Amino acid sequence: MTRRVSYLYVSCVLLLAIGAGCVDRQQLSRADAIKHFHKNRSKFDRIATDWISGQPSDSIFIRPWAGDVRWNSTTMSLVPRNGQVMVMRDAVKQNMSFELAAKAAAVSPQVLRSWIDRLRDLDVSHVAVIGTELPESDRYLQIDLEEVGAHYGYIFVPAGHRAPFAPEDCSGRCSGFDFVRVLGAGWFYYESE
Repeated sequence: MTRRVSYLYVSCVLLLAIGAGCVDRQQLSRADAIKHFHKNRSKFDRIATDWISGQPSDSIFIRPWAGDVRWNSTTMSLVPRNGQVMVMRDAVKQNMSFELAAKAAAVSPQVLRSWIDRLRDLDVSHVAVIGTELPESDRYLQIDLEEVGAHYGYIFVPAGHRAPFAPEDCSGRCSGFDFVRVLGAGWFYYESE
């Protein structure tokens, strides 16, 4: 038992050292998730604007409590091992510095660190442009909150783009989503299985 507690303690200390934290993650209620959006609206607007205008990646998936991040197809375990991070790309594992890991993912270390910090600040686990194979006017941005169980978060449909559903026809369930609510100015809250 002491070894297990020590291991957990050391893991949490390492995660805290990189800013990840060790907390029990729980899904926000629908009302709390919507309040979270409105409270941080300007930050979400900035993320949407920056992601869409700069399109730094098709997607970023981050699990701060586990210490990993995936930038497109490169997965990095950010829990330091002898000062190195483990990188998984094309089924090959390598240990390297954070700077080299970012470069292996074809992103600057500063840009990657900035996105990780911004998403952690908002409890976001995933940002992706949905519909990259479709015409640009059919694409939208999906921002998932840290998830435990069901998927939920926000969708941003830029002006002039088509939403993946007709919001005026939605009364809860729409186009593959279990629940959708209009938040205003191109923003929607969603839940799905």
